[in-house]
Amino acid sequence: MSADEDLPPGWVRVASRSKPGAYYYAHPATKRTQPDHPGRKRSRQPAVVDIEAAEERKEASKARRKAQEEAKRAAEKTKRAAEEAKRRAWAEAEAEAAAREESVRQARVAKMALVKATKDADTSGVAGSDEEEPKISGEDLKTWKEAEECREREEAEAEVKRKEEEERRLQEEERKRKEEEDAERKRLEKEEQKEEKRRQKQEALAAIAEKAERQAAEAAEERRKLQEELQKVREKMQNPDATAEMSSSTSTETKKKKKEKKRKKKEEKKQKKEKKEKTAQLQKSSSSS
Repeated sequence: MSADEDLPPGWVRVASRSKPGAYYYAHPATKRTQPDHPGRKRSRQPAVVDIEAAEERKEASKARRKAQEEAKRAAEKTKRAAEEAKRRAWAEAEAEAAAREESVRQARVAKMALVKATKDADTSGVAGSDEEEPKISGEDLKTWKEAEECREREEAEAEVKRKEEEERRLQEEERKRKEEEDAERKRLEKEEQKEEKRRQKQEALAAIAEKAERQAAEAAEERRKLQEELQKVREKMQNPDATAEMSSSTSTETKKKKKEKKRKKKEEKKQKKEKKEKTAQLQKSSSSS
C-alpha cells in the first residue's frame, strides 16, 4: 500500500521544494501541514526517555544510599577507635599511677629504713674516733624529710592535675564525637527528606504524564470516530442512489407508521361507540321493564 492510499480523508502528500526528495502532509480544508504521517501513531520516545531518566534516578538513589551506609560505617569505626583510644589512655594512666605509687612506697620504705638506722646509731653508743663524723645529722634528716614531703605533695598535685586534664580531654573527645554523630544524623535526615521530596515530585510528574497520555488517547479516539463519521457522510454524499434509496425507505417506514397510528385510532373510536350503544340499550331495556 502506497503512502497516498492510507492517508485519512482530506489529507494529501506534497513534495518539499526546499528539500528535494522530502515530503510533508497537508490538509487543504484546514490549511494544516505536518511532517509526520497523519494516519500513523507517533513514536513514544518521551516515555522511553522517562524510563531512562527513572533508571538514572534509581541508580543515583542507590549510590546515595551506598554513600550513606559507608559514612555510617566510617562513623562507627571512628567511634570504636575513639573508645579504644580512651580505654588505652585510661590503662596508661592507671599504669602510670600504679608506678608512681610504687615509687612513693619504695621511697617511704627507704626513708623508714634510714630513720630506723639513724635511731639505732644514736642509741647504740658506738662512737668512732674524734676525726670521724656521723654520716647523717639530725638537721640533714629533717631537711630530707621536708624535701620528701614537698616532693610527695608536688607529685600528688601533679597527679590530680593530670587526672583533671585527662578527664577534660576525654570529655572534649566525647563532646566532639557526639557533635559529629549529631551532624551525621542531621545530614542523613536531610538526605532522606530530599529523597522523599524528589520521589513525591517524580510520582506527581508520572501521574501528570499518565493523565496527559490518557487524555491524548481519548482525544485520538474521538478524532478517529469523528473521521469515521465524516467518511460515512462523504460516502453517502458520493453515492446519491444509496442516499435516495435510504431516504425513500425512511419515508416509506414513516408512512407505514402513520397509517398504523390512524388505524389504531379508528379502532379505538369504534370500540368506544359500540360501548356507548350497549350502555344505551341496557338503560332502555331496564326502563321498559
